[in-house]
Amino acid sequence: MIGSSASEMGLSTWLPDDPTSWSRIIKAKGEFNGAFVPLVLHEPGLAERSIDAAEWACDLISSEKGSILCIAPFARRDLGPVGELTVRQWNHTAAMIERLDDVTNRFKLEIFVKDVVGDVAARDELGLEPKLPVGYALDTGNFLPESFIPTVLVSPRPDSIDPN
Repeated sequence: MIGSSASEMGLSTWLPDDPTSWSRIIKAKGEFNGAFVPLVLHEPGLAERSIDAAEWACDLISSEKGSILCIAPFARRDLGPVGELTVRQWNHTAAMIERLDDVTNRFKLEIFVKDVVGDVAARDELGLEPKLPVGYALDTGNFLPESFIPTVLVSPRPDSIDPN
């Protein structure tokens, strides 16, 4: 599974897309390490729009001396529960994360995406939480209309981690 649920992001302070207001909120609250950024990863038709939104978010995060882009997958409500992705959607999601890694590298940011098999981190180097606390979410330029909600994306095939 990839992503965070709405309840996991519920405690985040949502930042507006206006850089002046954004900066004022961050200064008032204190520590800023980065932000959760809502992106649609599993829909090929929204790939370029998602990359544009990520570049915009990376620019804002780095301008405020943040170091982490936390990817928060979102999906349209009208599709019903996302549940298990098709193989094509899962492959597209993986390709999008690779592209987003390139974007964050350009801005000298660290990418984080919650990536689990069951309740266990799929990659030891990432863990289940970002290395620094991230208490903000960024509305990527009103990229997501109200019909998009946070979701956890589920692989089309059962995965397992070898306990040995």
